[in-house]
Amino acid sequence: MKKIFLVIGISALIFLTGCGWLFGLKNWTVPGVLEFAELAESLNTPQKISAYMCQNFTYEEHKELVSPYTLWKTKKGDCNDFATFGMFMAHYNGIKAYIIIIAYGKGYEHALAAYVEIEGMSFTDNTAYCNNWDSYFNSFKEIVDWSSDKWTKYKVYDWDSMREIGLK
Repeated sequence: MKKIFLVIGISALIFLTGCGWLFGLKNWTVPGVLEFAELAESLNTPQKISAYMCQNFTYEEHKELVSPYTLWKTKKGDCNDFATFGMFMAHYNGIKAYIIIIAYGKGYEHALAAYVEIEGMSFTDNTAYCNNWDSYFNSFKEIVDWSSDKWTKYKVYDWDSMREIGLK
């Protein structure tokens, strides 16, 4: 019984963020909805993923887990939901992607999706697709520095394990 509580407690600590829970995509079952599958096929670049999110989703803070499908259906989500949607669509189309959680001090965090493209790294947040204007980013830290000068630490999560792979 103690082991069960320990596993639950550790899992909660790993997946809890300021923008909501970090949604575990690896074990998520994609619903058999043709329209969602067709959308996933069409969002085959980070630019298309970002454009779709900007044109179709509205920011709304959530305290519960929201899957990419739920965000697609409701059209409302927070930064964690947007990052999760971006990571899912990228992975679906064979694009390596990560979620970066950026801390700005006590109590506030922001999530974004980072993509590995041929030219370098880019990212999407709630409102836009970003590369480094004339070039692409070379590291997660460059993305975090570019997105804010007030950050205190950041965590990077990968698709395969949805566990933290980097921390500053």
